[in-house]
Amino acid sequence: MTVCGTYAVRTVDGVRQRPRALDAETVRTPLDRIVKAGTGQRPQSVADVHGLNRHELAACESGGRPGAVDADGTYGGLYQSDTKTWHALGGSGRPQDAPTSGQTFRAKKLCVRRGASPWPHCGRRLTG
Repeated sequence: MTVCGTYAVRTVDGVRQRPRALDAETVRTPLDRIVKAGTGQRPQSVADVHGLNRHELAACESGGRPGAVDADGTYGGLYQSDTKTWHALGGSGRPQDAPTSGQTFRAKKLCVRRGASPWPHCGRRLTG
């Protein structure tokens, strides 16, 4: 059960006292079932990834620019991969320095392994 409420907090001689509930209301009652889990079926192989809209993903992640790098310099390339993940997928160097075909191939491999989860904001664009 989700309960929202209003509390009063007092400070006595500089010491914060225990909050006192003024009112409360039930916002949502619990469900005894799973409503939705995950982001959909993951592809079984890199070949199965061809039906996904990776162009929209790239447009969202990097503006469609293969050499794009985020402000912190942590993520780079079309699909904004970090170097550790890039190397784990068989890449060398930095993702933003790789050819577009190499970036796309490794993004497909990542999608097979982890679905859309590596792209928390833009991953939903893969399927629609």
